[in-house]
Amino acid sequence: QRALSSSGGLLSWGSNLYCQLWPGFGLYVRALFPHTSAEVEAAVYRELDRLKTEPVTEDELTRARNRLLTDQLRRLKKNNGLARILTSFQSLAGDWRYLTSYGEEIGKLTADDLMKAANTYFTERNRTVVFLEKEDS
Repeated sequence: QRALSSSGGLLSWGSNLYCQLWPGFGLYVRALFPHTSAEVEAAVYRELDRLKTEPVTEDELTRARNRLLTDQLRRLKKNNGLARILTSFQSLAGDWRYLTSYGEEIGKLTADDLMKAANTYFTERNRTVVFLEKEDS
């Protein structure tokens, strides 16, 4: 989030961890005028590469943990959110009961764990990139 949030108006972004059809992580970004899709793509790759080599700070890790837990609590307020969480945990963790230990497991994550995951999953082979661009009139 650090580079993406401080991109100087380069992009707006969002992410999604809960994907029923294709388990994994999704990141979607939008170039902000006057920047191009290529600039945004390069900024995202720089940040992903940084995650592979530089540990996040304890403050960043705490904020990420808090956001994950807060997002989960918000989802639990509604039936469809609860259903989504339970089915996601069943699909991704193999047991819907993971809901009961999710907070504890998130609390165990370290900066080294994130670097290891980044090196494992944020590879060119695991990447799908799509550009949606307006046609010139």
